[in-house]
Amino acid sequence: MSTVATEDEAPGGAPLSASAPVPPDRLVAAFSRAYGHFSVLLDASFNVLWGSETLTPVFGWTDVVGRNIVELIHPDDLDLVLGGIVYHSEHAEEYRQFADTWRPDVTTMRVAHADGSWVRCDVSLFNHLADPDIGALLATGRISDDRTDMALAIDLLGSGAGPCEVLPVLARLVDNTIDGVRSQVMWWDETTDWLVAAPGCEELPSPPASLIASVLRSGEIESSIELDLVPYPGVDTDFKAVWVLPIVAPGRDLVVGCLVVWSRLRLPLVTGPQQPIHQAVRLASLAIVDHHAKSALRWEASHDPLTALRNRAGFHTEVASIDVGCALFYVDLDDFKIINDRLGHQAGDAVLVEVARRIRNVVRDHDTVGRLGGDEFAVLCPGLLDAEVATDIAGRLIESVSRPISVGGRPVAVGASVGIAFGERDEERGSLVRRADEALYRAKAAGKGHVVVATTH
Repeated sequence: MSTVATEDEAPGGAPLSASAPVPPDRLVAAFSRAYGHFSVLLDASFNVLWGSETLTPVFGWTDVVGRNIVELIHPDDLDLVLGGIVYHSEHAEEYRQFADTWRPDVTTMRVAHADGSWVRCDVSLFNHLADPDIGALLATGRISDDRTDMALAIDLLGSGAGPCEVLPVLARLVDNTIDGVRSQVMWWDETTDWLVAAPGCEELPSPPASLIASVLRSGEIESSIELDLVPYPGVDTDFKAVWVLPIVAPGRDLVVGCLVVWSRLRLPLVTGPQQPIHQAVRLASLAIVDHHAKSALRWEASHDPLTALRNRAGFHTEVASIDVGCALFYVDLDDFKIINDRLGHQAGDAVLVEVARRIRNVVRDHDTVGRLGGDEFAVLCPGLLDAEVATDIAGRLIESVSRPISVGGRPVAVGASVGIAFGERDEERGSLVRRADEALYRAKAAGKGHVVVATTH
């Protein structure tokens, strides 16, 4: 017959009362699993005899037993820490847990994280070396409530660092100021048009799509889900809840990312507006918006606003940076001036946009297409050194461009001439550009719709 514990009984039928002793193994487990806090037992030489389970979430360590604690302390803090250890080892009274008139000294130090970073901690040491039941030093501590990472993030922003440098620091700031959480910052990457995780956060699960959608719709509230109530595939069972906070562009109703906080406790996220987590969100917003603004400026400096192709400067930057053999096509439109003169520049612009689209459709996805100015285009084809293949591409390009283009409901036509030059991997790129330009000149001189391949040198 099985026994069911009542409110007044512990499992197994033992009566529960306020004065009943708690089994030692439960005390040790409770002490060892106090998230945000950590404890270690040290011998007289400062070697680790035992460490709490929380050493892993706080420091990333999986096994420190047998290591000397001195190896894990920041060199700049070592003299202060060793002085405190020696003092407590030789002079401190034994740990008196219930003495209201005595409190242990607290030493602030930086301790090595498994990922190579440093974690600032407040640590107290208790001398139990003389206690025959213990015979060790007990060090207990917690992550310092300081703003080191916040100051670092601000410094990084001031130096012009991008999201990949700033956002991981802000995620660590949140981790270090809220017990039992792991954070990831996700932001809109203009190159993918989707949310991507900042570096260092990739090992965490992707947040539930329903939460992300909720945040993107509102842009004002934080959403949460209890994972043990709503099973979420692939989530570590240590996590009980996840919160998602929107990152909104300053002064604009635009969500540019989100802060995802995975919690080992099923508790609501209740924090004041000046708490580090909200300050981290505001700093993340500045980092992301600044990055997007700089990216837009870089794009404008290297691209043609009409066709969205690379402009002359942007295209020649690509040519100069290529480190493999390649083919360079110079393309000049035939009869384009007639369209501009007869139909106006607006019609001419429409033709240029359509020509740019057709050239992109002919060449390979990884080829670079540019508009060098006016009616002159260029294509850079990495790895292409076969003259027959290049000539075939040029022929298809001319055929595509020469098809009638509808402008204002009426068909117009242009043609194209192409000059091709090949460059070896170690060839000076100025020579490649010059030979492609000369080949185009000869193609134009030969008549409309011609292709000329430059000599090797």
